Amino acid sequence: MSTINFKVGRYSKKMVPTITKLGTVGDSAGNNLVFTFDEFVNGYGVLEVIKPTAVSTSPEKTFKYALTNTGSSYTITVDTGLLDTNCIVKLRMHIESNDIEVFKSTLCYMYIDGDVQAEIDSLEDDVSALGSLISGLDTRVEAIETQLSNNWEEWNPVLTWATADPETPTVVARYKLVGGVCTFVLNISSTDSNATTGLTVSLPEYRAENGIKDIFYSNIDEYQGFAYADDSEQTLRFGNFGTPEDGEPLTICVNGAFEVGEE
Repeated sequence: MSTINFKVGRYSKKMVPTITKLGTVGDSAGNNLVFTFDEFVNGYGVLEVIKPTAVSTSPEKTFKYALTNTGSSYTITVDTGLLDTNCIVKLRMHIESNDIEVFKSTLCYMYIDGDVQAEIDSLEDDVSALGSLISGLDTRVEAIETQLSNNWEEWNPVLTWATADPETPTVVARYKLVGGVCTFVLNISSTDSNATTGLTVSLPEYRAENGIKDIFYSNIDEYQGFAYADDSEQTLRFGNFGTPEDGEPLTICVNGAFEVGEE
């Protein structure tokens, strides 16, 4: 059961409905009409309904329906006698107290439409679909908020050295995903390079095969160079690794970002 509310001004005498269409039967647009005053007028309420007729000599016919006084508003249950055909009706409220009319509203116009229920059903379907959409958006917003947070994920890269492995390298590697882009930082240090001549590193996420070579900033023992990744394999490689000396410390720093794809 739904309700159609009318705001009634005690001194302005106006009745303003929240909607301008009603269905032709009671369960179409709403079962109850509720008339609420800005300043309540107590008494015996009557709703005057003026409907057009097919008779030219008497183009309109007036019906009167008793209203229920709830102590704070007046109500009436809609039935087929009140709303039985498509037309424009005029509504007016009268209130009597001790057989004296103490209130009479101005005319309020309402359109009676048999298609209102179909419109309401369609609207309910739209609202349901909108609710599902909002729920899906909430999930996406939550995922984006997680991505935009300051929480970086730990990453354990696979290191493949070209020749000898450096002495017990210490690895610090972190990454985060934001909008399909993976940003990463990688630091490798060792007390002895063992004169290694090259390195490849596994990536934290699957890199999109987009035909583009991704270039990353790198620093090897204070030598500023670059690392890269392309479609040939899912690894990070170095454009110029330099010539670390045997017995000397080794420090490698790399950071950058790449587009994430599907395997």
